[in-house]
Amino acid sequence: MSGFRITNVTIKGQLYHFSPDQIEVDPNEQDRPYLTLIIGSNATGKSSLMRDVINIFRRNYSSNVGRERPPLFNVDFSMNGKVHSISQSEKDSVFRDSNGQMPSQVISLSNSLFDKFPSEAQSDDKFYQYIGIRSNTPAHSRTPIYELLDTLNENTSKQRFSEKVVHIAKILGMNPFFELFIEPVKSNQSRWEQLVEQSKNPESLKNFFIGQKEETKSAKVKNQINDLGFMEYLANALKNSIIPAIQSSGNIYYKLDFEKKNVGEKFRDAYDPISFLRRINYVRYSEIKVQKKGLPNPINIWDFSSGEISLLINLVRLAGEVRPNSLIFIDEPELSLHPNWQMKYVETLREFLKQVPGCHVVIATHSHFMVTDLKPSWSSILALRKNEFYEVEVENIPYSTFGWSPENILYNVFELPTVRNHYFEMDIRNLLSLIAEKSDDKEKIEDLLKSITRFQIHEDDPLNLVIQQAEKYLKNIT
Repeated sequence: MSGFRITNVTIKGQLYHFSPDQIEVDPNEQDRPYLTLIIGSNATGKSSLMRDVINIFRRNYSSNVGRERPPLFNVDFSMNGKVHSISQSEKDSVFRDSNGQMPSQVISLSNSLFDKFPSEAQSDDKFYQYIGIRSNTPAHSRTPIYELLDTLNENTSKQRFSEKVVHIAKILGMNPFFELFIEPVKSNQSRWEQLVEQSKNPESLKNFFIGQKEETKSAKVKNQINDLGFMEYLANALKNSIIPAIQSSGNIYYKLDFEKKNVGEKFRDAYDPISFLRRINYVRYSEIKVQKKGLPNPINIWDFSSGEISLLINLVRLAGEVRPNSLIFIDEPELSLHPNWQMKYVETLREFLKQVPGCHVVIATHSHFMVTDLKPSWSSILALRKNEFYEVEVENIPYSTFGWSPENILYNVFELPTVRNHYFEMDIRNLLSLIAEKSDDKEKIEDLLKSITRFQIHEDDPLNLVIQQAEKYLKNIT
């Protein structure tokens, strides 16, 4: 299999088998990513495992980045079919890199404020990119939207990015354009009028903003106010595009059509001034519209479900970062996603990443819908579970879940019997039938008992009587 792929990770003596050493890939699947799904209940170490592997590769790339030193480890991985490894033992004060190969980039993606991914800003760390809502600035409900706009501003001049956005739109059933509407904040109308008066002179603009309330100013805004060069840039943008547009139509309008050349040129020219004015609450994005196929008119992105918004934003932001042979970690992508989108998530991601061949994607999830229709030729499932001594044990699910129902996956993969779970009830019925028929198939009865008793059953549950009778019957089999 071409591209980058982790096979084994050993941390503090615990082995995690991320993928088989050898894989036979369908030629039609050659460019798509390999997926490792990590499942397990809370506090089994899924997020910590991903963070440790990220830090291992970051520190192997440069010892000057990453606040956390990874524990003792060994990582085996494949690059275009050749095996490589990096490790650090108790005797080593530095990493031992046997071959000098690395993934082209490591990316982490999360929609949670509580993910454990490294998120610190490192200007010299271009190897690792964090895509999430934790940052050095306070997060709020529109933070992901502003991150999306930042990504569009940074990448609309790149043809390859435009091609990726067109592909994303096709996957999600949208037309590949965004319509942006920016207007003055109505509650600050008087201050807007004062700004128009002061906009003719950079020095006047600087003094005007210095006189505004301190609580509206982040460190970035303060630096921009004290930068006379930026104030001159802002004054020109106000004079030549922002103020004329608002006086003419009441808003600033941009259409970013990714099927056309020179997409977003005017948007990029005015983006930094508009972002500055947004941060100090002078203007706001009143609407960001996209066109869903089958609907007569574009709709405001604020009217999307939170899951749809996060899926669109994450794919576009990923398009701005990902390169071939990347290692990508995703934590709980099911957050806010409707079950229909959870079931389609893996295939949506794989369809998008076929434009960026050779990637390995590691997903930590609690969703059984994510596990449907996984084929062993391009995926593996790593289960972290606590035994009766509360020690974490690692198991690779040794069978394919392709074509399985969600109930089957809940029962056999997540070891979670739901109310009226068909497979749980079927095991109980088979057990009772064997006892009623006075069967002497000891091995089959033992297997059924083991399957049923692996779950936590409440002490008042009548099922305990069935289990007791079955255990008593088993002892009497000669």
